[in-house]
Amino acid sequence: MLKAIAFDFNGVLIDDEAVHYQLIRDLVAPLGIVVTEADYLEKYVVYRDDDAFRQVLTDAGRPATPDLVERLVQEKQRRYLEAALRNLRVCPGVPAFIPAVAAAYPLAVVSGAARAEIEAILGHIGLRSYFRVIVGAEDVAHGKPAPDAYVEAVRRLRTWVPDLRPAEVLAIEDTPGGLLAARQAGLRTAAVLTTFPAEALRDADLILWDGLERFPWVQVHLLFEQTEEP
Repeated sequence: MLKAIAFDFNGVLIDDEAVHYQLIRDLVAPLGIVVTEADYLEKYVVYRDDDAFRQVLTDAGRPATPDLVERLVQEKQRRYLEAALRNLRVCPGVPAFIPAVAAAYPLAVVSGAARAEIEAILGHIGLRSYFRVIVGAEDVAHGKPAPDAYVEAVRRLRTWVPDLRPAEVLAIEDTPGGLLAARQAGLRTAAVLTTFPAEALRDADLILWDGLERFPWVQVHLLFEQTEEP
């Protein structure tokens, strides 16, 4: 039985993957490193900021020193809110779907974004109060595609659903790495097609072809009724 829903943030609630790509691209350009959009989607989109910069530097054959990585992270976070709010795009269906579903299930955000970014954006669009749990980059030792963030989200959701099992939670993701993180934590998974085509997200239990606009409740309920916990 479905008992809670966990949402990725970037690309699921907020359509801002282009902002993240542009900031990473611009911040490493002075170091002589070129990151294309294809590079970002193929190699870095799933990572939280520190892991993304560390991997970019490593791939370019540069020392990923803690000081340099931290400087890049801090500058990206400093620029992010201004860039995101300048042309903020909420994913289709989100403004109506979140209040409606929050009346039936406890909701979580499970993201590699900084908590301050998540809180600020959700507050700006008037949706912060609907989420019982927020797990951000600072809350776990290892970001996606490791399962830590989803494991922590399930632990926190037990405040509202005692004895909650991972298999009773639906994770909604937009990247292969995000789906992997949720699956490794034992959650059921659904994919939205905001960032990748369906073929790249074929490991999801369910593809949400219309995103959150026409949520396929029948298919979701069947998914939870017909499968056992991994």
